[in-house]
Amino acid sequence: MCEGGRIVHHLKRTIGNPRDCVLLVGFMAEGTLGRKLVEKFDYVKLFGVRHKVRCRVRSISGLSAHADYRELLESYAHLPRNTRVFIVHGEENAALKFSDRLLDAGFEHVEVPVRKEKFEIA
Repeated sequence: MCEGGRIVHHLKRTIGNPRDCVLLVGFMAEGTLGRKLVEKFDYVKLFGVRHKVRCRVRSISGLSAHADYRELLESYAHLPRNTRVFIVHGEENAALKFSDRLLDAGFEHVEVPVRKEKFEIA
């Protein structure tokens, strides 16, 4: 997602050079630096400083380290159907679709919390 670590330092040196190319591999979540690059933003912030994006940006979207919904459902198969499940990763639409799949699989209590929403866990 290009949000932290060495990639931000690499981008700082590369972002302004039209001869350079940044290749982003995998999914970039909405609102992240990586997504802004994929969506061809003219400017991005690195370390709080606004930079003009002059480098070429390419992406390969078909690769991901995350399991797909079938694999995730398989990993939940051993759980009792009254287990309370919280989906807290991924974009809202994908989380809601996965919630529907869990409900279709018989899970009774599936939550997709919104930012700062609180729940009592007993």
